[in-house]
Amino acid sequence: MAACSGTPSPQLPLGVAQDLRNKFVVDSSDYLAEARAAEAALNYALCLDNLQRFALAEPEQCDASFWQWQARVAENVDNSIQVVLNAQLQWLTFTPNDVWLRIDIADSYSRLQRIEEGLAMLTYQVENADEQKTLNDARVFLIEHNGFPKRAAELCMDLAEQSDKQQSRLYYQKASMLYEESGNLALATEAISRALTDEDLSALNADELLRLRSFELGEPQNVSDARKLLYMHSDAKFRLIGIRYMMRGFYQGDLQDYIFALGDEDVDVLETAISQVAIRGSSAELLLLKEFLMHPNRKIRLAAIRAYESLGVASDAAIIVPLVDIDDREQFRAWRLCLERMTNYSIGLELDPDYDTRLSIVERWQEYLIKQ
Repeated sequence: MAACSGTPSPQLPLGVAQDLRNKFVVDSSDYLAEARAAEAALNYALCLDNLQRFALAEPEQCDASFWQWQARVAENVDNSIQVVLNAQLQWLTFTPNDVWLRIDIADSYSRLQRIEEGLAMLTYQVENADEQKTLNDARVFLIEHNGFPKRAAELCMDLAEQSDKQQSRLYYQKASMLYEESGNLALATEAISRALTDEDLSALNADELLRLRSFELGEPQNVSDARKLLYMHSDAKFRLIGIRYMMRGFYQGDLQDYIFALGDEDVDVLETAISQVAIRGSSAELLLLKEFLMHPNRKIRLAAIRAYESLGVASDAAIIVPLVDIDDREQFRAWRLCLERMTNYSIGLELDPDYDTRLSIVERWQEYLIKQ
């Protein structure tokens, strides 16, 4: 079968062909009209789409007000923070000294987890002193609220050095609070001390210095100071001072503080915590103390045995008997007293039995438990 070939289309003159194509091209101003209509209908996605089309078609026509419009619309469209940022950056090219625009851009960078770029946007010099302070404060805020209190404190210290006396005092006070939040009470004390060189500071700030120095020197003035020592001080000696101050009396929620201290690595702090859990707790807390019955440190084992003596019940004897150490005479007495208190039952009359008698007493306790 012979192949059929179509008649070739006539070629139009170039100018005529271009005119025909132009009839199918939307006037770029139509994009703006469509954008306004979509925004009025609260269809922000469609509005943004038309604005982006206009920007591609007429980039030279996009001025500051256009990019401001696009940034505002994009804020209302899901998952468009990068589009917001791009529009804001274009807008900034027209108004580089707009402090609040720079802050908005830094916020957009922050939302994209691009903190350093946000800080770079805020690290900018302007002539107006109030606007410069606004930028500086925004840097502190950005760092602090992204979880870096120590770094924010360091910036406050730097800004204090560059500021007048009144403003530097405020930066030092802010630095002190941030250092304290980061757990560095020594630097917090240093910062507030610099603020206190001004004779006009209030008594409240003087009290703040006293509170911080009580932490630094390990001299708690109240339970709140003592709890800070226990929870925050890196030196075990100061944590021990804190917990010993706390144990002078009872206060609401004290048991939870001692339970927290069960995780302390210092033997003396841990021993105190176990003894206080035994005093303030109930049998429900014994599960938290069970591991300390087998602790490698003898002092901790004794504290745990005595805690079981205070809080344990007859059914806990099954935990105790397999752990009795017959080689350590003092610990054996503690184990034995613990079992007698929990079960209201005693085996043997000797106060300080010899090794063979201790072994026999343990065997008899095992027999007793089997019968229960």
